[in-house]
Amino acid sequence: MKKPIGMIITLMLVLTMGLFLTACGDSKGQDQKASETESSGQENDADVDGNLDPDTVTDSEQETIDLLAEDTTVVTDETYGEIISEAANHPDVFGGQVIQVEGLFTVTHDGDTPYICRTMVNGEEETFCGLPLVYLNKQFQEGDWIKVTGVINAHEINGVSVSALEIVAVQRLEKAGQAVLPWSGPSHEH
Repeated sequence: MKKPIGMIITLMLVLTMGLFLTACGDSKGQDQKASETESSGQENDADVDGNLDPDTVTDSEQETIDLLAEDTTVVTDETYGEIISEAANHPDVFGGQVIQVEGLFTVTHDGDTPYICRTMVNGEEETFCGLPLVYLNKQFQEGDWIKVTGVINAHEINGVSVSALEIVAVQRLEKAGQAVLPWSGPSHEH
C-alpha cells in the first residue's frame, strides 16, 4: 500500500511543481502587473499566476484530494495542538503523512515564509503553533482563514531543516474557525 501512496504523492508533487513553474514562468509580466497595481493603489485579489482563485480548489487539486482521501488525516480543533506540534517537532515520524488542516495564513517576521497557524493557550501562556507552507501558488492576505491539504515533509527553510506542509490544495474559506485554541500540551515555539 505504501508504494501506490508514494507514487500518488510523487505524481501530485510533479503536478504541483508544474503549476508552480508555470506560475513563475512569466515573472516579468507579474512584476509589471504588481508594479502597476502598486502605482494605481488598487489591491489585487488575484493569485500568483492570475489564473487560480484563492477561494476555490481547482479541478486538479480536487482530483488529488480525492485520490489521497483514504490516507488523509483531517486535523480538527481538538487534535490541532497535538498533531501540528508533534509534526513540527518530529519530521522523521510524520514525514510523508497527508493532512487536511484549517488555520490562519501568516508570513513569518522575515517576510519570506508563509505559514498556516493557530495560537494555543495553556493558562496564561500563548504559543504559536503552525507549519510552513511549501509550493504555495496562490496569494493570501495576512489573517486569511485557509484550508490546506498537504504532505508533511522536511524542508530547509532559512538554513534550518524543519517540518513543512507541501501543498496539494489550498483555499481561502469564507467563514473563519477558532484562531485561538485551549491546549494542555507542552509549550513549544514553532
